[in-house]
Amino acid sequence: GQGVLTLTYRAIDIESGQTVVIRTLTENLCQHSEFEQFKQQFLEHAERLKRCQHPNLVQVLDAFEDAGCPYLVMEYVPGQTLAQLIQMEVLSEAQAIEYTRQASNALIALHTAGLLHRDVKPQNLIRRHNTDHIVLGEYAIISDFLPGMRQTQAGLLSAGYAPLEQYAHDETLTPATDIYGLAATLYTLLYRNPPLPAPVRQKLQADGGDRLFLQHSHHVTPKISQAVKRAIWRGLDITAQKRPQTVEAWLSLLPKLEKKPTPPSSLGECLATQPKASSKAQFPPESLKRGVKPTSTNGTTSSPPTPTKTPMSQAPLGRVFVTKLYTLTQFRDAAAIQLNLLNRRKAQLSSTANENTKDRKSLLRALVITAAIAASAGVGFGFALRVKGAQTPGDRFFNMQQSFPPRSDWPGSERQL
Repeated sequence: GQGVLTLTYRAIDIESGQTVVIRTLTENLCQHSEFEQFKQQFLEHAERLKRCQHPNLVQVLDAFEDAGCPYLVMEYVPGQTLAQLIQMEVLSEAQAIEYTRQASNALIALHTAGLLHRDVKPQNLIRRHNTDHIVLGEYAIISDFLPGMRQTQAGLLSAGYAPLEQYAHDETLTPATDIYGLAATLYTLLYRNPPLPAPVRQKLQADGGDRLFLQHSHHVTPKISQAVKRAIWRGLDITAQKRPQTVEAWLSLLPKLEKKPTPPSSLGECLATQPKASSKAQFPPESLKRGVKPTSTNGTTSSPPTPTKTPMSQAPLGRVFVTKLYTLTQFRDAAAIQLNLLNRRKAQLSSTANENTKDRKSLLRALVITAAIAASAGVGFGFALRVKGAQTPGDRFFNMQQSFPPRSDWPGSERQL
């Protein structure tokens, strides 16, 4: 690729076979009247970067001069930039903070060496292929070579990531300059859009209308915490002196993430790496677990002395295996006990449920039988009334003789005139 000031090549080291990136100055700078000074500054800066080693920094492998031109050789980092990543997936707040912390670690290493990056943005942060490891690259190493170089680069600055002091040639750049780009990067990882350019925000602030978090009302990352918003706001302060002056100070404003413990290997995985033992495993004696042999005095075994710590690399293999087998057996027995308790509880609940079901069925059966008997009796009585009703006087079924003095109004009796 070709920029205004540098040329970038991808190449292969014929000795090691490693893919590398080579940067040099453009032809325009090579023809400049002060080219020798530029070349010397380029090589000196490259040597300082070469001594600055950090896992989150792209590694500078070599710096040399050939045919009068300076060259800088860096490692080639396969992967995708964070700018590409956020176009394909939505980052959670925790993931965005984690990536920002890794970029912060790279900046701390640069600042400790007395260097500035000057161009922190998602496009310059690469996530290594098939990992969550972030590497910061694309050093802006020649921005101070020419008087007035910043005015020349003003139109080439990364809008939204460059603080206001980078737009003026007479302002001193400090670590707070990189902190602005770092905070803008976190903002972009959460909102998928960079904040407004610093000159625009300065104008809005003068008019009382700077609304940093309201310009994108529908942000992608849900539930952005107030602590993160405050940290971004502090890092994006227009005035450099009002920002945190060190990366560590700015990081302290971010919420601390709880590190997830590494899940232990499953029992099957542990057993797969161990030799097969007999089906009836026995617990080793306490002295064997501790790696101490019991001492004998007058034919009796005394208490073992206080064990000494033995490095794992020096411990006998058999002892290590027995200890692991003992631990696995304990785990198996404990799991079996828990399983038995759960099965017993399940059986009790099932038995109680069956008894309740039987009681409900018995009650329902009794109610049905009672209702059937009552219905049958009612139907039979009604049928009897219908068939054997008093059709003529003196009927013997319903008109029985009274045991008390008869009355003239008794049903079926002859009316007494």
